[in-house]
Amino acid sequence: MTWQRGADRIALVQRTNYPHEPTAAIEINADKPADFAVMLRVPAWAGAKTASAVNGKRLVSGPEPGKFASIRRRWKNRDRIEIEFDMPTVLEAVDPEHPNLLAAVYGPLVLFSVSDVPSSLTKRELTAASQAATGSTDWQAKSAAGTLRLRPFAAIRDERYRLYLKLDA
Repeated sequence: MTWQRGADRIALVQRTNYPHEPTAAIEINADKPADFAVMLRVPAWAGAKTASAVNGKRLVSGPEPGKFASIRRRWKNRDRIEIEFDMPTVLEAVDPEHPNLLAAVYGPLVLFSVSDVPSSLTKRELTAASQAATGSTDWQAKSAAGTLRLRPFAAIRDERYRLYLKLDA
């Protein structure tokens, strides 16, 4: 984003692989130093360990989930804002009448199973699901009965998929 502030140009350049990686960086490019606030939207799902920093120095007060975090200061060319989202995997029930029919949600991503569901899979095992590699759209949840492969909806191609899984306690 670029704008004119009087005779000076200010630009914010964001670099991220969000939501497949929980980080984002914004670089400020300014013709000369300028005082203004940068507002960062912190999603309601963000966990308590969400943190932000300016030029590598962590900000004392953490951003509050579901609100905008305001960072006001005198910005200089090449200043950098970094935010790391705490993206816990949570389980969401299809409805209150079926508390063990659950979907895995990682931050803003809903994870669909794209493999056979192991004969036994617990809530703890599904919430421990992890990316196959940093930034990957492939996820896996391991249980004694086998491994469940998961993907966010946008990464599903021609395979069969399933959202809600009946889990053991």
